[in-house]
Amino acid sequence: MSRKERHIERRAAGRPGLAIDLRNLTGHLTLEPSPSGDVELTALVVAEADDEVQADRLARAVDVPLDPQGELLVVRAVYPDVATLRYPLAELARGAFGERGDIGVSVPYAGSVVTVTSREDSGAPVLYADITLRVPAGAVVQGWNGVGNVEAGKVDAVLELSSECGDVAVQGGSGDTRVLTRTGDTLVLERSGEIEVRSPAGDVAVVASSGRIAVETGSGGIALDRLKGEVRAASGSGDVQARDISPRGFLYLASGSGDVRLEAPGLLPVKQEEGLLLGTLEEAEVRLSSKSGLVRT
Repeated sequence: MSRKERHIERRAAGRPGLAIDLRNLTGHLTLEPSPSGDVELTALVVAEADDEVQADRLARAVDVPLDPQGELLVVRAVYPDVATLRYPLAELARGAFGERGDIGVSVPYAGSVVTVTSREDSGAPVLYADITLRVPAGAVVQGWNGVGNVEAGKVDAVLELSSECGDVAVQGGSGDTRVLTRTGDTLVLERSGEIEVRSPAGDVAVVASSGRIAVETGSGGIALDRLKGEVRAASGSGDVQARDISPRGFLYLASGSGDVRLEAPGLLPVKQEEGLLLGTLEEAEVRLSSKSGLVRT
């Protein structure tokens, strides 16, 4: 296999409140604060194919333009028209939760559907773009990734982040945060603002954060630690664990077929029966429930 790399740099004027629509098919998406106040983009395009000519052609066919459209800045990676791509499993293992098994997913992108696999025996070429976008404080960022991990570090902005197949990690900064993963895990660490995480299949951890926090996963565990604010967390088939919570108004933890555990020395139970506990903690209403698991305190 021959490998080709291509570097891309772009820059656009930034301002507080700027709306940014960022989309990529395969690769890492990384959001960082912009020291200049402008929008700064760097991208590494990687292509691997049977021969050097084909790898070079694929790498040159990918671009990441910055397209101002009135109040919106559109950042959408452009890929060649291919039916199947390979994304190395080692790249996905760089996520917040580490290794995972082989993947094979169909991703809707730019009006077509691309099959992305990690199998080396697929015969498909490797093609992806690792994109780093530095955004000004106060921006509103919608970031979508087909296959690959999404990370945001110390960004003071409103974030709406999603990945069809990959982990999402938001660490530090402030601003309302909404995360949606189809198959991937989520970590939110030291973030302030309203936090919402939803995943049909993935583990979720929210740590050392504050604000109104809502977490829901269909199949996965939930870990909550050192949180301040209203907290609601529910898993369809996973354990829910919480410790060192300072709730405001309401603390709701639920699981369909897993255990629910709350470590809170100040908890005052009002009603307790199999699979259910009602009580108060720091004047907040507490409800812990599990349909077919244990409720522990």
